[in-house]
Amino acid sequence: YKRQILRGLAAALDAAHAHGVVHRDLKPANVLVQRPKGGQATVKLVDFGIAKLRPDTAWAEGTTQTGQLLGTPAYMSPELIRGQTVDGKADAYAFGVLAYRLLTGRLPFVADSVFELLVQHTESPPPRPSSAVPELGANVDALVLALLAKDPAQRPKPLLEALERLETHAAVARTPESPRARGPVPVSYTHLRAHETGRN
Repeated sequence: YKRQILRGLAAALDAAHAHGVVHRDLKPANVLVQRPKGGQATVKLVDFGIAKLRPDTAWAEGTTQTGQLLGTPAYMSPELIRGQTVDGKADAYAFGVLAYRLLTGRLPFVADSVFELLVQHTESPPPRPSSAVPELGANVDALVLALLAKDPAQRPKPLLEALERLETHAAVARTPESPRARGPVPVSYTHLRAHETGRN
């Protein structure tokens, strides 16, 4: 199920970016997931491009902020925080935050104030997802940390292609011809199913 959400969201963002649209406020509240009984999850991305701003005190998780910040601080890329011109790589960063939360049940950065949180996004290295869920493995770590790179040029795109490369790597690691097949498989999206229970 989590694999379907990530793939659907990646495909939606790639399609938007292909048409020159940058979301700029990617967060759980803007991702709608429908899953018919026994069917595939359908992901819909809403509230594209910040159309209007509204005041709110739930700055970390809830709503877009007023003032100079355009976005939700818990999911904002370093370049968006700095007020620089942004492109699809800013959405890739927010996608990395969402992926981190989906896979581990927690955000990569948590702080007691907006300022401290923004400093973490711009200066602090994110923790590895496997530090929270060891079963995720090194390859999931590599992808998520690449998405959360401070330098936009280091973030992978297109997003769906990056996920497919991860899946291909995991499939190769499981083949009998691969030396890794004799040891622990470093990552597979099948691992995600083990973490669905009890996590948001």
